[in-house]
Formats: sequence, structure tokens, C-alpha cells
Amino acid sequence: MNHRVVLLQAKSSIDTPAKGNSRATLNVYIKGQSVFNVDKSVATTWSLSKNLKQSFDYGTSFHFSIGPIPVSGRIGVRGSAGVNFILGIRPAHATAHIIPQIDAKVYAQAGVDIGVASAGAGGQLTLLKDTLDLGAEVGLDFDSQKGPYISQHLYLRNKLEMLSGNFYLYARVNYLIGSHEWRMNIWNWTGYRFDGYLFNINNRVYLTPQSIATR
Repeated sequence: MNHRVVLLQAKSSIDTPAKGNSRATLNVYIKGQSVFNVDKSVATTWSLSKNLKQSFDYGTSFHFSIGPIPVSGRIGVRGSAGVNFILGIRPAHATAHIIPQIDAKVYAQAGVDIGVASAGAGGQLTLLKDTLDLGAEVGLDFDSQKGPYISQHLYLRNKLEMLSGNFYLYARVNYLIGSHEWRMNIWNWTGYRFDGYLFNINNRVYLTPQSIATR
């Protein structure tokens, strides 16, 4: 429809020094509108979890004629976008778990429309159905044999579905008190699917010279 829409955007950062206050920030935008903001500074343990979700439907109708035959239709995108998140901080430890989700379908339908009845063809396509599971954990810990170390766990898992959909024929009758529509599927396709880790990193960085030399 010749315009761009940012459906979901989230930004977060956590800073947990060994001494002093820890700080966590989070900004979430859905359809360009700020829906949730966090800027927290604490000296002890703190955690927060929340689930945000919002539906959307951007569409436009059109009408034209092919000679004496009136044609009408609609094209657009609809679905939902949201984010689940867990933030946790304590002295020298930080955890961020952010799961953005989007389910966006493109739809189009066009046919002959004579007012009391219409018939034609349509289709619906899963443009993007995606769940990203992004996690980051870092902390300062102690090993009785090797001494202090920094633990790191970074991972990103993606569950993705794209370009699945169907194509159908329809007929609609408009009554004085409502309407009724019949559909017959002509073609279905499964599209592309992926479910797995893009990366999953566990690491320890020892801070004593002896441990560094023997690692």
C-alpha cells in the first residue's frame, strides 16, 4: 500500500557493577507508539517480567469497473505483535530474557459486486510468523580451585514460518439483516519453516593469572 509500518521495536540494557547501584532500561514500541518504559536503578536484587501484545489491521478497499461489470475488493495486512521479557539484576549479575513475537498475514480479495451478491477469488499469505527467544546472562562468580571468573551465556533461538497460505473462491449474499459467505479452497501451501538456535554460547573467563595460563 506504498507505506512502511514498524510493527514492533524493543531495546534493553543492563549494567551491574561489582560495587554500586545496578541499572536496567527497557523501551518497547508497537506500531511506533511507546507502550512500556523502564529505567530502574537499585542497590540490591530486582526483577521484572511482563507480557505486551497488540493486534493490527491495515487495509484498503478498492472499486472499479471492467466495462459494465462492477468489481470490488480489499487488500491489507493484519495480525498481532508483542514482546515478553524478564529482567533481573543483583550485585555483579545480570539477566535479560526478551521474546519478541509477530504474526502478520497479507490478504487480498476481489470479485464482481452487484450489491446484493458478489463472487470472486481471494487469498491469504502468512507474511511472517516469528518468535525470537533472546537471552543474555552474565555474572561474577567464584570457583574454589581456580578463583573468580566471569560467566557468560548468550543465546538466540528462532521459530519462524513464512509464506504459507491458501487461495480460494467465494460467493456472498447480502440480506436485509446480514450476509452469508461461502468459500472453497483451491490451493494450500506450507511455505518455509525453521525452528532452532542461531547461536548458543556458554563461556567462563577466569580472572586469576594461574587459571588464565592453564585454560
